Amino acid sequence: MSRSENRFAGLDVLRGVAVLLVFVRHVPIYPRLHLGLSEHILELFVQVGWMGVDLFFVLSGFLIAGLLFADARRHGTVRLRRFWIRRGLKIWPCYFLVYGVWLTAHLCDGTDPIRYTETVLVNCLFIQNYFDPLPWPASWSLAVEEHFYLILPLVVVAGVAVAGGWTRRQTGWAVAITGAVGMVVPLVVRVCAARPGGDFLDIYLPTHCRFDCLLVGVLLRYVHDYAPAAFALLARRATVLTPLLLATVAAIAIRFPFVKHPDVHAWTFTLNAVAFACWIAAVVAAPAARGGVVAALGWVGRYSYTMYLVHAVIFQMPWMSAVMTWAMAAGGGQDSPLFLWGYRLSYWVISLGGGYVLAKVVEQPVIRWRDRVWPSASGSPAAAASAAPTSPAAVSSYWRPASRRSCGRCRTTPASTPATAPSPPSAWRN
Repeated sequence: MSRSENRFAGLDVLRGVAVLLVFVRHVPIYPRLHLGLSEHILELFVQVGWMGVDLFFVLSGFLIAGLLFADARRHGTVRLRRFWIRRGLKIWPCYFLVYGVWLTAHLCDGTDPIRYTETVLVNCLFIQNYFDPLPWPASWSLAVEEHFYLILPLVVVAGVAVAGGWTRRQTGWAVAITGAVGMVVPLVVRVCAARPGGDFLDIYLPTHCRFDCLLVGVLLRYVHDYAPAAFALLARRATVLTPLLLATVAAIAIRFPFVKHPDVHAWTFTLNAVAFACWIAAVVAAPAARGGVVAALGWVGRYSYTMYLVHAVIFQMPWMSAVMTWAMAAGGGQDSPLFLWGYRLSYWVISLGGGYVLAKVVEQPVIRWRDRVWPSASGSPAAAASAAPTSPAAVSSYWRPASRRSCGRCRTTPASTPATAPSPPSAWRN
């Protein structure tokens, strides 16, 4: 496995951690049943499960920024049409298939058809995170990401136009200013909107309140590509910063559940994003780990998107009520530990297995077809993000502007662009 592939395998592990945190967040807990210490431990994990979505956001910012930066370097700007088509073919097929199945099941059930038909346009336009109640609750984070896919390329194109081309210094200032403003504004909005005892959804769901998590990933990618010495320093410090920051956020989340204390968590979202950025830096810079747990998390991470979609709908299907009634009777009632743990086990098995099947049947065939028709910025089916070398010295020479690579005053050997980029795992082709 190449060094680039190792790096992407490490990010697969982080995605696996993110989706499992989300799964844990949605697991039913019943501390009142006195099922023992395990129930209370699980309750602690449920209190921090929301952090998984923030990890997804920072990862998306890091990876999508890499694609946009690579396209701008090679072509002088971002090819918007190509980028949006490629992202759409990555996200939309599975999203609309799962949403269509979920919607059809509820319409056929006939319990409240008006409620579901009125929200079709909202879900199709990815603006559901601005509506209450949520038409399809778990899809709000996908709406935030879609807005990010729409806005960030336009910002990069505008920055290139203002700077008169993709240059390291001017673009660096544009990215730094945009990132700083984009991080401060959501924080200020959350602090102003949050109030003791208020509705946490007011600061948790809207895109303008969550954009800072994505922009932390963008800034991290810029440092990785254009300031390798700073990135290497961050990666070294991350071994201490990451557990310290994550432990701080987790302790706050356990002591002050964010559903009840949105005012406390108005600033922890940003702190959480910074912690995950440190973790990503450490993973990117470190050699790939080996072992059964790492391999299992990497496998989950490769199919995390489709697993997330399946977990979001499987137990919301109308026919699940009949299944649950039968399972409760067979398991000794709703308060029975046998029924409860059987329910949890089926939740995990169906979410993981269903997501894997959905990826194999729908997502990956569409991506292979997309890569033939609309190749990535590197001109190969590999993700453009994998084209970047990973050692600080290699990054420094590779990202040096062309005019300086051949400059006689430079004492380094000019770097040459690799003819083809190494291919990461297929699930990471963006």
